[in-house]
Amino acid sequence: AIFSIPGGRYNYPYVPLLLSAVVLMVSRTHRVRRLLESVAFRFVGTISYGIYIYAFPSQQLVAWWLGPHDPLTNMILSTLLVLPPAILSWHLVEEPALGRKDAVAGWLARWRRS
Repeated sequence: AIFSIPGGRYNYPYVPLLLSAVVLMVSRTHRVRRLLESVAFRFVGTISYGIYIYAFPSQQLVAWWLGPHDPLTNMILSTLLVLPPAILSWHLVEEPALGRKDAVAGWLARWRRS
């Protein structure tokens, strides 16, 4: 295996540094930039906070619901289960909150002056 380093995985600091350098170099290519700017990636970026918030509960629900099974099944089912609440969270919570950020900033500025 590629990460079979004596003493354990990521035991030496150069492994994560090398991987970071590869990611940074690859992200500068035209094809990768086009992929990262695609509609699908932008959509995932938009709902990513909801995915982050609801991923663990959905994984636990799938594990509880199906019992012992392989991790790939859990990943696929959890991904399908997390998308609806993540999309709803964006539309019902996050987007309206971002729309009110200027009003809240103005209120905070007035509150600090008083």
